[in-house]
Amino acid sequence: MKKSLGALSLIYPAPVWVIGTYDKDGRADAATVAWGGICSSKPPAVAISLRKSRYTYNNIMERQAFTVNVPKSVNAS
Repeated sequence: MKKSLGALSLIYPAPVWVIGTYDKDGRADAATVAWGGICSSKPPAVAISLRKSRYTYNNIMERQAFTVNVPKSVNAS
């Protein structure tokens, strides 16, 4: 039986990315992000969404760099 959830901005299960950054003092930081995806193939580019109040956001804006890690999914069965 199908059931409509209506217009929602979600995908289940949401893929999780681990975003790596460094702060101005060179300390490593990692944040899990579910709002991200490929936004261009030529040139290859990804987009992530972070609130301005987040530590990781400030690191990215200051350093203008971040890494993207996609953890392997684990079968829950």
